[in-house]
Amino acid sequence: MKIYYATTAVDPKYNTIPVPRYVLFVNDKSLLTDSYSQYLRNKIREAYPAPGIPVIFSARSRVRND
Repeated sequence: MKIYYATTAVDPKYNTIPVPRYVLFVNDKSLLTDSYSQYLRNKIREAYPAPGIPVIFSARSRVRND
């Protein structure tokens, strides 16, 4: 899997505390495994500790216009 870029979007489901959703733009979203998602969550939590705030990922496959 190749991650082209990532961005954050606030999940409207959480009204009281805005919870960011990390949107990953990848070559093939089916290649994002649970273990790699957990690795990314741990790295984000190391850099930005926020106890009790969930880290949510959403992957989108790249669309080619060839």
